[in-house]
Amino acid sequence: MNNYMFNLKINVMKRSFLLLALLFLCVSVPLRAQSIITYHGEADLSYSSGVGNISVDRYNIHTIHGIMIDDNCSVGVGVGIDCYTIDQISVAVPIYLAIKGYYPMTDILYGFIGLDCGVGLGASEYAKGLKGLYLTPSLGLKIGHLKLQIGYNVQRISENGIGVNLGAVQAKLGVMF
Repeated sequence: MNNYMFNLKINVMKRSFLLLALLFLCVSVPLRAQSIITYHGEADLSYSSGVGNISVDRYNIHTIHGIMIDDNCSVGVGVGIDCYTIDQISVAVPIYLAIKGYYPMTDILYGFIGLDCGVGLGASEYAKGLKGLYLTPSLGLKIGHLKLQIGYNVQRISENGIGVNLGAVQAKLGVMF
């Protein structure tokens, strides 16, 4: 069991280092003289279809608040409500760092790649005490202020060192402001 905990701590440290490296790369992008760092916000509704051995569907409401860097990168902190439908409704609250890189296609159409990384916390009676890694790599389109996104969501839930991974394909519709 001690070896398991040691390996778990090493994996958490690796993920934390990777997240910090990605954040550093995004924030350290040289800013042009005419660029200005501005507020960036998002509000999303989504559905996640469970896949894998333990496939659990969920509905999601998320919001992200952060900064836009040089029209090509945004960094923010996200929080949401994920409603799982197992035998009864369970609620988890993900809190995460959201990083997106944008590629302009036209004046109003942008493609983007994103990574959300953080922790999910059990918030309902059925999920109380559960917590774990929350990770969602994604691809999407920004059309004006409208956002269409697809990603793969990993939610690790555990208690006292015992846990499971809940994977899901996630489709999001949202607005960026």
